[in-house]
Amino acid sequence: MRAREYVNSVEYTGPIALACDDTKLHPSLQVYWDTVLETHVLVGTTSTEVIVVANPEELERLLVEYKDKAATKVRTVVYLVNRPLICSKATSLVHSDPVDWNSLNDGGRRSNS
Repeated sequence: MRAREYVNSVEYTGPIALACDDTKLHPSLQVYWDTVLETHVLVGTTSTEVIVVANPEELERLLVEYKDKAATKVRTVVYLVNRPLICSKATSLVHSDPVDWNSLNDGGRRSNS
């Protein structure tokens, strides 16, 4: 659910606060069991795709492939609604590459060129 949809669903029309945090990570690739997909997945990379690990041989191949693509930072964006009994919501939790200030334009949005 997007931020606007959530705010509309709780019938809130007041001010909203946004918070953003960049946290440094110790680069690490890990395998976790995904209960929704019912399979093992590799996490900790900068990839936006779900990386399914089918077997130990596949894991070895993936660890070599993603060795240099371990995430070093994660960015969390949270919006806060000032209303009793309403929880804050994280809108995104994504890896964040170091910022290349030369690639930014128009108020901080990344250039498409």
